[in-house]
Amino acid sequence: MVPEVRYTLSTSFNQSAQPKTGRIIELLEEIKGLDLSLPDRNEPLEEQKKQYEVKKRIVKDKIKRLETYVGLDLIQQTTKATKKEEEG
Repeated sequence: MVPEVRYTLSTSFNQSAQPKTGRIIELLEEIKGLDLSLPDRNEPLEEQKKQYEVKKRIVKDKIKRLETYVGLDLIQQTTKATKKEEEG
């Protein structure tokens, strides 16, 4: 019974991975394009701090989106596998 579930999960994942993979690749491209360089040291300390905070918030948002995509994928795959197991 356990090998059958693994096979079903694997099969389901392969069938529905394309759209999610596309979203993840788009997100990674966004991340790659981010300017994460250090703030100008000639700027006042408060301005540097603001820049750090903005960049930190952006990075956290991207990480959260990535975790959401991956988490939703896992939930969907598990649900599909369970339904197929119940039907079979």
